[in-house]
Amino acid sequence: MPVAAKADVVIDKTTLGTTGFVTVTAGDATHTSILLQDLYDAMREWEVELANLDVEALVDGSGKEGLGGGDRRPPTIVVRAHVEINATAGTGPTVRIFTFSGGTLLSDEEAAGAADPRSPLDPVAFVEYDRTKGQEGILLNVDELLDIWTRLFGGRLHVDETTGKERLKTAADVLYSEADIYSDDGVTAYDGTAGVARRDEHIKP
Repeated sequence: MPVAAKADVVIDKTTLGTTGFVTVTAGDATHTSILLQDLYDAMREWEVELANLDVEALVDGSGKEGLGGGDRRPPTIVVRAHVEINATAGTGPTVRIFTFSGGTLLSDEEAAGAADPRSPLDPVAFVEYDRTKGQEGILLNVDELLDIWTRLFGGRLHVDETTGKERLKTAADVLYSEADIYSDDGVTAYDGTAGVARRDEHIKP
């Protein structure tokens, strides 16, 4: 499905005087997702345009720190109090899922740990939002993932939680599996369906 690019992001500051929010629209009605890095870059570039210097900064960002071996943490972007993000509304009757992927998207209140925080996303007709969180994730490419499984786990993984039995699997088997494959440490997992490596404290060996 079409992924919105940085150039597809539309930012409207005229709504600040009527709704109290700068409106950031992530693409048009054909788009179903956007990478948070592209959303962040679009907002940052808009902020420094001469015509927009009268508006307070829209977003703060962190993450992408190097972890060694070419690995990086996914970005976290925090939307400030005067900003709302949305997708272009649909016409129905089908509801479109719009995904913000590649990191973590938070409102300023969520980042501050407020008891009843506001969402950074403004509801629109016939669109359901999916915020893919990545606080514990690590950005890996395919070659790095194959190498990690081979070097650290030698292909020996837990594959049956019911019986507790193990069997040898190659790194390629892990990469292209259609199910979650659990490692010997009981923490690291590769989600073959989503195509990502992740860490989850709830995973059992």
